[in-house]
Amino acid sequence: MAQGTDGVEKRVGVAFEDVEVRGHIIDSLILPKILDCICAGGGGFRIKDISIGQTHSDSSYALVEIRAPDETLARILTQIADHGAMPLATGDCQTVAAEQDGVFPEGFYSTTNQRTEVRLAGSWIPVDGQEMDCGIVVEPRVKSARCVPVCDVRICAS
Repeated sequence: MAQGTDGVEKRVGVAFEDVEVRGHIIDSLILPKILDCICAGGGGFRIKDISIGQTHSDSSYALVEIRAPDETLARILTQIADHGAMPLATGDCQTVAAEQDGVFPEGFYSTTNQRTEVRLAGSWIPVDGQEMDCGIVVEPRVKSARCVPVCDVRICAS
């Protein structure tokens, strides 16, 4: 296990998903029910942002990071959706082919030296060969992703 910059222990094989919930989440006990589902389902959570309404007519908001193994996370997300918790990331990573050798596509993601994952086929997969200032090559057929420096970028033959 490694210590993340936020003080949370990061474990290999653990997926993370941010969900948000809005409405009368405090007085109706929706937020505690969601947090109970996460813990009872074998996951962990961190409240990243919360805004609590001050009057009966004000709604509240919470942004919650959930962490659990992939299969467990999927089960938890299904359960908490019944309480109105919605994932922020609803799609897989988007890929763009290089148009020229040695050149990243416009708008590419420049990597950091921090552990990175991409969402592919509904699951988070680690990026291999983590390195600063690289691009990411995603290979959907083998469900893998790896860092690549700009000098190694090649046009893909389709």
